[in-house]
Amino acid sequence: MLVMKARKTNTENLEKEYDKLIIGPLTSLLFEKELEEITSMKTADFYHYFPQSYLAKPLYKDVMIDRIIGLNKKMKGEFKDKLKALYRQLGLDMISRNSLKSKNWDRVTEGLVQINEMDLKEALSDVKKHVNAANFYVRSQAVATVLNLSDDVDLAFLRDQTFPLSLWQQMTYLRIIKYLSNQKELKLETLFDSKNKSIRIFGYKLMKMLGRMDFIESLSKRAYDLENDEKIEVLEVFGAFGAHTEAAFINSCLTSGNSALVMAAATTAGSIGDQGSVEILLNLLNSEASYAEKQVFLTSLKDLNQAKFEEYTLSNSDSQIMEIRAHLLDPLLQNV
Repeated sequence: MLVMKARKTNTENLEKEYDKLIIGPLTSLLFEKELEEITSMKTADFYHYFPQSYLAKPLYKDVMIDRIIGLNKKMKGEFKDKLKALYRQLGLDMISRNSLKSKNWDRVTEGLVQINEMDLKEALSDVKKHVNAANFYVRSQAVATVLNLSDDVDLAFLRDQTFPLSLWQQMTYLRIIKYLSNQKELKLETLFDSKNKSIRIFGYKLMKMLGRMDFIESLSKRAYDLENDEKIEVLEVFGAFGAHTEAAFINSCLTSGNSALVMAAATTAGSIGDQGSVEILLNLLNSEASYAEKQVFLTSLKDLNQAKFEEYTLSNSDSQIMEIRAHLLDPLLQNV
């Protein structure tokens, strides 16, 4: 135990020492040399800045990688290009690529981060081997790296994932794809054909977030055959786009008998339902509905057909109906 602790302390001290030795020459190199000069430098040319004896030490190179990655996160413009060129010229790119062969998931993940930061597109084929890795962190970083580095992202690699997407992964990929959507061609519809339900749902969310109304017809053809939780996501998409052409689908969901789906459809019906929706809502109100359900049904009925709303609520003796009516017609929100 004491030996291991001593080794760890010694390594940490060496890392601090190497970092001090690296930062000065690295900064000088970035300011003294133009990008073209860095890309034309030979290995021996770097010995003036980084002694050959040190460059032969793996730990020294690891510290240099961390320092360059750290600077790249802070720098802008030509400095980022210089750092990436320097990374390749010093052979650090091969260290990152070789790390993908490691049996340790943390080392693989670290290598993926480095490849992503340094835009090592030549490593894409190796990165793609990890997009369906069993380890969550490896898989997540591999997908993010492929999204960032691919020139034409058809999303087939994501479609074919067998593991479910977590909410964290969805948020991460949403952020990346939103940024990339104006720069690269994203074949979003590919995700609708995934055998993985979480991937399909992610595709619906992407469609809504990116404003891809051009996929409404394609989604409409699939909608009736989806599972209930998928239908709920699709209803949100149709509602967000004001897709009045999908009233028939909404009505089928309203009569599905699944409470969660019925509530989602009732909410959406208020904005894009039709006369058929009005009749179904009236039938639902006459069934054994809970207070929360009555509130949603009446809200949508009012939005769809004010006259039917007035007729139904004024002729109804149900105290809950009257209370909800007062609330919906109260501009000052006194009846809440």
